[in-house]
Amino acid sequence: MKEAELRRLLAANLLCAVSIVLTALVPALFLDGFSVLGTHLTWLCVCSVCVSVLSISLCLILKPSPSSKRSSLAMSIWENSLQITTMCSILGGWFGAFPIPLDWDRPWQVWPISCSLGATFGYMAGLIIAPLWIHWNRKQLTYKSR
Repeated sequence: MKEAELRRLLAANLLCAVSIVLTALVPALFLDGFSVLGTHLTWLCVCSVCVSVLSISLCLILKPSPSSKRSSLAMSIWENSLQITTMCSILGGWFGAFPIPLDWDRPWQVWPISCSLGATFGYMAGLIIAPLWIHWNRKQLTYKSR
């Protein structure tokens, strides 16, 4: 497993995490009355567009190497990262649904807000966890691919 590819993955994931943080801060400069909780659908759309554009452009620029045809069961680090971030997003959305039935009467408890915030925080956690997990388990991943 190449160390350079792992660094490219870490840089791409950190850029995605920074873009999510910026989508919470930058639209407030241009849209009157913008807040993540108050206008959550606008924020979710802006966040989705920013992460999609960044992911597509990173894919075109970095050109991740596909798995070798010799070992079809082996996955590249990009595929491992995709699995980790997907699972963290699903778990974040699932954990985000826990406060909905509680009677706290908070604005972030309304139906889609807590789930979408949980999925977003889970995705950001997955972006940070994926390169670290791959770095710590790279020997096992290298042996698995042979």
